Amino acid sequence: MTQTKVVDQTLIKKSVVAQEVEAAKKTYMWFGNFLLPMPLIAMPPEPDIYGTRSRDDQLLSTVQYEDKWANAVAIAATKCASLQFDVDGDVPLRVNRSHDLLTMVDGMQGWSQFIAKHMQDFLCTDNGAFIEIIRQNKSIGSRILGLLHLDSRRCYRTGDPAIPVIYRDRVGGLHELKAHQVISIADMPSARATFNGIGYCAASRAYKTIYRMAAIETYITEKVSGRRPLAVNLLTGINQPQLEQLFRAAQGDADAKGLTSYMGAMISAVPSDGEISNVTIPLAELPDAFDLEKERANARLEYANTIGLDIQDLQPGQIGGSLGSSTQSQVLDDKAKGKGLSYWRKAFTEQMNLKVLPDQTTFMFVEKDYRDEQSAAMAANARQDLRTKMITAGMIRPDQALQMAVDDGDAPKEFIATDITPNLALGSDEKTDEGDGQSTDQGQGDAAGNMPVDETADAVATREAPSTGAMVAFYVPESVAIQLREMYPSGTDKASPISEMHLTLAYLGKAADIEGLKDSIRTAVQMLAGESKPMEGETGGVGRFAVGAGSDGLSPLYVSWDCRELPAFRAKLMEMLFGAGYVLPEDAHGFIPHITLDYLPVDAPMPNIPIERIPLTFDRITLAWGGETMTFMLGGDGDEVPTRDLTLAGAIDAARLAVEQAISKL
Repeated sequence: MTQTKVVDQTLIKKSVVAQEVEAAKKTYMWFGNFLLPMPLIAMPPEPDIYGTRSRDDQLLSTVQYEDKWANAVAIAATKCASLQFDVDGDVPLRVNRSHDLLTMVDGMQGWSQFIAKHMQDFLCTDNGAFIEIIRQNKSIGSRILGLLHLDSRRCYRTGDPAIPVIYRDRVGGLHELKAHQVISIADMPSARATFNGIGYCAASRAYKTIYRMAAIETYITEKVSGRRPLAVNLLTGINQPQLEQLFRAAQGDADAKGLTSYMGAMISAVPSDGEISNVTIPLAELPDAFDLEKERANARLEYANTIGLDIQDLQPGQIGGSLGSSTQSQVLDDKAKGKGLSYWRKAFTEQMNLKVLPDQTTFMFVEKDYRDEQSAAMAANARQDLRTKMITAGMIRPDQALQMAVDDGDAPKEFIATDITPNLALGSDEKTDEGDGQSTDQGQGDAAGNMPVDETADAVATREAPSTGAMVAFYVPESVAIQLREMYPSGTDKASPISEMHLTLAYLGKAADIEGLKDSIRTAVQMLAGESKPMEGETGGVGRFAVGAGSDGLSPLYVSWDCRELPAFRAKLMEMLFGAGYVLPEDAHGFIPHITLDYLPVDAPMPNIPIERIPLTFDRITLAWGGETMTFMLGGDGDEVPTRDLTLAGAIDAARLAVEQAISKL
């Protein structure tokens, strides 16, 4: 049975609209415009000054005054909402999560409604369209929970690249949106720095045409309906009571016949002794030789050009000529691909790939066009014929032809074991492959930081050395590390220094072998930290790992750590590392949480260490990469912090060391 999805309340609570939603539930605001209707904005001959909020209000109201313009906007929004999209990537988990994120946008209202609202703001406001990227917390590496359309009228551009938008909610609250929390797309953005990126939207560009057509259609409607006098008629030779009696008699006769009379003029009697005559003074009329259908056709063409639509979308049969309507429509459609809606697709795609989707995952719109597919098939056949001729002529071998087919996109890359001619060119919509340059051997250890039985202890020590290896770990606070050292004072020369005591959560191998994954793994660790809380536990006992032949006679001596939340935490870590492109080695084995104290000869007796349960809470997580450490607070804002808490003495020593290093550089 398919599970019904519901709105994630956590998503709403973390959005900038959270306060207004809660307030709306308690007041009549919840019913929106049904109880608090928004007054119709007047449409002046010229819109207000560029860059003002009142101008955007007027531009938004244009769809309420001119039906052909409203239809053009609706068609454009529908075309964009109907576009298919693909999420492509090499990591299935990332692809699935990204697809779910996009299909469940806007509080589960769905992709189509989300894009339809987005396009109205894009086409009808200079301020543009805005999307909130809702994250677990406000840090840049925090996990993305969802996307939400924001009302353009409530978004204020600041001109600050770090905090580009301030959102004003319906209860008056102001919310800063950092660059990684918002997407803003304006049509034809201004090059002037003082306008903070606002654009010149389609409604602005077509405003005069919209106003003119609204006036023409209003005139015709009023002339037919008689809702407003369009002329003044002055009658001489008759008095006003006689005129009114005549109208009453005519109206009574019409009512008896079930007829309705419409009045389109004001009539006034001017008493005189002369013959009855009429003088008409027009208040509004169309110009001489006015062609209504031509005006309507020109307006539709203007709207199509402004938005970037094929005129056939607005007025089927509008075009013809020597090529025929079908062929000419194809030509216009090909030309339209470089117009306004094409710009929106490009800008939207760039923002999705830049700010929303993870590394090695790409968003793209897909238009199913038979002509494009036919052209692609013909090109593929031509390339295959060329490769066949080159094989026949002895210029290339069949395996080289297959490599060429993969390079040309005519065969899947899985058809070849090794790509001997990797394509280093990237399209504007593509992302760099964070896995490029990555060794197929991602280290000889397991992801838990434990030692396989056939591996030497020297190798363990080497791969855990901060100068060469990469790992995700909890570093032990200095106060607890001192206690552990006091429990085991008689260490060997291989004993773990107090400053390096840690609990390995995932050993990743040699840093140099996976350098291409560094940024994506850092982001994964940063996101996990932002979504988690400090891990509370205690030391649980002392033990040694057994080693096999070739271990150089050394085995690790460790202290175990017990924490009820650790299994779920580490499982989530491994899932996110996989999403970042890290593949667990096939020889990896189970995870045993431990803090290594020393490395002892295999035949050395077990030291007599008092077993004490020492409370130990880890409030930060560290990615150690060679000699570099990147540490993030659990539940923090994503900023890097020191690797561990220090005692007062430790802090003094650290300060003294920093001073000495600074002096040595002078």
